[in-house]
Amino acid sequence: MMDNQSAIEAIEIAERATPFCVCGEVTAPAGRDGNVWLECISLREEPKGGTITRILRAITEPVHVHELIIDNRLAA
Repeated sequence: MMDNQSAIEAIEIAERATPFCVCGEVTAPAGRDGNVWLECISLREEPKGGTITRILRAITEPVHVHELIIDNRLAA
């Protein structure tokens, strides 16, 4: 079971290890479905533009940082 202090330490370690995405944007922790992820902040924004912009984002999205920091199945 992961306590609050261990969770905070895991998040801080992940942030220090990967402060920037390969695209140049910063990374930040994000909570989803009880898990905590370190992800590129560009993934949080809806893409602006038309169809071509959305297609390009779908193609390049896998290269952006999206790393699991805390898995809720292991933390419980």
